[in-house]
Amino acid sequence: MHLDRVNIWRLNKEDGSLVCLCNFDDATKSFSDEGLTIYNFHNYLTLVREERVLNADDALTDSRMRDFLD
Repeated sequence: MHLDRVNIWRLNKEDGSLVCLCNFDDATKSFSDEGLTIYNFHNYLTLVREERVLNADDALTDSRMRDFLD
């Protein structure tokens, strides 16, 4: 499996946000711990609660990722 990026997220149950804990970028072969918190992604958060792990091989065409598309 070839991955360009991998992220680890934690769901904050108190306010319903997702917090990015770690990001790996294959192009730079580096980890980043820059924080990112997202709100207002109702459909995505519902999926995370139901499935716990989401494998999105192509996030641009995966309908589950539609909250992130402009």
